[in-house]
Amino acid sequence: MPKYPEWQKPYEAAVKEDDLQNLTKLIDEAESAIFERMLALSSSPDGHQELQAVRDACQRLLDIKTEKLKWPNPFAGSKHSSE
Repeated sequence: MPKYPEWQKPYEAAVKEDDLQNLTKLIDEAESAIFERMLALSSSPDGHQELQAVRDACQRLLDIKTEKLKWPNPFAGSKHSSE
């Protein structure tokens, strides 16, 4: 079971998806779950470890969008780029 199931279950479903037709929908679901969790964490002083996990997940979702779905990378050439 994931450590943070509220958002990790939809995130893991997106990461594991190979069907490009379904991938965009799963990414949207994962990003929505992550956003909701980040709202909850914004008022919590104890969420540092989870926030780092959220940052890592967001970066991986961006990588999937740019690599698998061929979306443009909005951070290409910046310090935020994973390349």
